[in-house]
Amino acid sequence: MTQTRQVYNEELGRYEWKEVETDKYVFDETDMIAIAREYHERRCPASDIVSKYHISSAVVLYGWLDKYLNEKVCVSLQPETDNETDMSKKSKQQLGKSGSIYSMMHKIFNNGDQPLYGRRNANLRLLPFSIATLKTILHDHNPNYRPDDLLCLYMLTGGVAKYVALLMDNDAVTQQRMLNYAISPDSPFRQSGGSAIGICQLQV
Repeated sequence: MTQTRQVYNEELGRYEWKEVETDKYVFDETDMIAIAREYHERRCPASDIVSKYHISSAVVLYGWLDKYLNEKVCVSLQPETDNETDMSKKSKQQLGKSGSIYSMMHKIFNNGDQPLYGRRNANLRLLPFSIATLKTILHDHNPNYRPDDLLCLYMLTGGVAKYVALLMDNDAVTQQRMLNYAISPDSPFRQSGGSAIGICQLQV
């Protein structure tokens, strides 16, 4: 497929917008449900599905699985009708803002002297993976996992996708390996913990 990107034109010495070939795919909700169902039913490694459909990472696939199958949401979709009402809904533009500093996001949207005050009409909450999804992920990387392994995975990550991916990508798939990785000198877990403690100290 093609995508519009800024490409540097050496002859003119400036960037131009051009249509370029890309290997990225855009999945709609029907695609996500079908792919998640295939992974769930085939019980194959996540890497097989990621490679087959050119998904950016296994974490994305796990997210689809958690949303569409484990929570039994949107298991089947009815075909949409192409009437004027649907077209008007599809044509609306939406502005999404995200940030990791809660106080700053609160100030931007909830302070009366800010330009975006009163314009927010929805909140998007990113929730951690469910226990069912964590079981699927751990089984994918360690089919013979023990209850202690699952408990340790949840204890260290809380189901947060970033931390689950760190463990799985580094082959930390058993309790001992997870603990060794978490307390290693260069572990992101130690860095994140130190940052969180520093923030708490500043707020006290």
